[in-house]
This record gives sequence, structure tokens and C-alpha cells, in this order.
Amino acid sequence: MNQNRYPELERRREMLRVINGWHEAQTEAEPTLAYYQLIEIMGTTPPPTSTGEHEVEAVERSNAQTLNLFLQLVDEGYINARLGQAFKGGPPFTQAWVRGLTEKGHQLVGGMPDAYAQLIQMLDDIADATWTLSDKKMPPEKKRRARAAAKELQEILKSLPPSVAGAIAGQITGGLFGG
Repeated sequence: MNQNRYPELERRREMLRVINGWHEAQTEAEPTLAYYQLIEIMGTTPPPTSTGEHEVEAVERSNAQTLNLFLQLVDEGYINARLGQAFKGGPPFTQAWVRGLTEKGHQLVGGMPDAYAQLIQMLDDIADATWTLSDKKMPPEKKRRARAAAKELQEILKSLPPSVAGAIAGQITGGLFGG
């Protein structure tokens, strides 16, 4: 994907990658991330001006954008975190107890396949696996029917609206794997 065409998406992915890396490096189950630490690990301080000094407004704007993006990702369910209370005139939160990325967050950064894709792949695997069984375990006619049923279920799932197909896939894979 072209980063220049979707800069907001890339900013979101970058923050999720940084938060995930930070979280994995922590030893506590629910580590605390202070607002100023978030700004530091994101490296959002703008470059110096031609005089070598940071413009106060540019720094404040950059920091506010970083904190607001974090809040947005928590609110939208990409980051699992409990936020400390903000105070009037201060940052939007004082600290966050970060539990890690959610499944949705991992999917956005490409770290975890979604349930729909897993189910489609599993159906492919089932269809292919039926051919590896010996004829003593499953006669050729049953193999053809099993393969056709798996392929038909794939086609049905692919024809549904993505939200419906994803919900069904999540229920099926959750039931299969005890989720």
C-alpha cells in the first residue's frame, strides 16, 4: 500500500507497532505508560527550525496529535488499555495501563489473520485433506461430497456481506478451537 496515499492509516499502524513492541518488552502483566512516555517512544518531537530551536506550538501540536491518536485507537478497540483520569488544562490522560493490542489491532498491523480468512483457509485444507485419506477410510464418492460441501460453504461465506461473513466465521472458528 502506498504510504503517501494513506498517511493516517500508516500513522495508526506505526503507533500500533510501537505500542506492541513496548508492551512486549515490559515485565508486568499490565504495564503503565505515562503520557510523556508515549510521546517519547513515538518520537513525535518535530525537527528543529532553521534556528535550531523547536517552535513551541509545533511541539505542542505534535504531542497533542500523538496523544489523541492513542486515545482514538483505544476508543476504537485497537489497543486494550485502561486510562488514568485527565485534569483540566492537562493532557487527555495521565497514564494508561496497557494490556496490549486487541485482535483488531493485530489485524491492522498484519500480525494476526482474521477469523474469516482463517475459516476460508481451513475449508480449503479440509477439501484437500479428504483426498489424502485412503479409500478404506473414505470411499471416493464420500470424498467428492465432502470436498464439494467444503467448497460450497466457502462460496456461501464469500457471497455474504463482510460483516456477516466475519461474524459467522468468528463463531465457527471459536467453536472449533474453544474460543
